[in-house]
Amino acid sequence: MFDLRNKIKELAQNNIVFVQKVRQVGFSTFMMDYIVEECLKQNTYVNIISNKKSAIKNINKNFLDVSSFSNEKISERDNTLFFSNGSMITSSNINDVVGRQQSKKILWIDEAAYLQNEEDVFMDLQLNYQHYDNVIVNSSHNLKSTSFLDICNNIELGEELIFENAVLIKFAFDNFKGTQSKSELRNLLGVTNYRLEFETPLKSEIWKNGKKLPII
Repeated sequence: MFDLRNKIKELAQNNIVFVQKVRQVGFSTFMMDYIVEECLKQNTYVNIISNKKSAIKNINKNFLDVSSFSNEKISERDNTLFFSNGSMITSSNINDVVGRQQSKKILWIDEAAYLQNEEDVFMDLQLNYQHYDNVIVNSSHNLKSTSFLDICNNIELGEELIFENAVLIKFAFDNFKGTQSKSELRNLLGVTNYRLEFETPLKSEIWKNGKKLPII
């Protein structure tokens, strides 16, 4: 069993994690759970880069579900969520992290291969990723992508020179069919309670510096 939640939390320490994934498997929901949990634990700054203008509102809408273990109250202002402990979740320029006083800083770039300004985003990422404690960049496959796919390929080949300590997680079905519904995919993946625990027929790989790492 491959527990993506714990694996990403493990790999994200002092690493930038790139995730190549299949579509519609609940990864965004997992990420909402992950970042809200981090915000509840300590004073955390989270920046979300996404084509989905509703990303912040979706977190707010799902907050009661993913934080049912807490009595934390949050407020929303100018597309930013504020926690009573000083944590905040926003959608801003990557370089806005500079000078932030929060004790932990997380950057999540969602569906990076589909960003309209993909090259500009990755240029900003190159200049600023080291200001973040955790950086997670995910996307499903897009043949029109430039930066995201090039970086993923370079990590697998051991030729990534820009992002030191970058890790690539790849997961896809060996027998994936585009006709499978979202609910069927989630059943196959075992997505329950905002956790992604993968087992066959999912094919999972982790790469760093051209070497395949153990899944477990």
